[in-house]
Amino acid sequence: MRKSGVFQNVDLSRNQLSGNIPSVLGAFEILISLNLSKNTFEGTIPQSFGDLRGLDILDLSYNDLSGAVPKSLEKLAHLKHLNLSFNKLTVEIPTGGPFVNMTAESFLENTALCGEVVGVPSCAIKSRPKEIILKYILQALD
Repeated sequence: MRKSGVFQNVDLSRNQLSGNIPSVLGAFEILISLNLSKNTFEGTIPQSFGDLRGLDILDLSYNDLSGAVPKSLEKLAHLKHLNLSFNKLTVEIPTGGPFVNMTAESFLENTALCGEVVGVPSCAIKSRPKEIILKYILQALD
């Protein structure tokens, strides 16, 4: 049940905000929508965002965020719309919780991301060149 008259929607998009995203935002458990898109935030997505249990919408697109998509976001059972596009995110996309229903549109232009999301390169394919190089190095050592 949603409380009326409570601070539930935060839209700070297009405000030329920079620096790291404050992890204290994860303390606002009643948030339904958080839009920080089209700023110049950098650093990682705070782990504390996994505490935003009522979140339906999270838009962090068009920033300079890097690192992994936090596994803590798997706890966001109500998350219906996620947009992490046009950042510099890396590593494997989590597979549980709301990520089961996500599509590649949530992750556009994060060229180092991989995972089981439909339309995103598989991590097995991304790691294959490393395996081939390692195979040749090992053969050369024999």
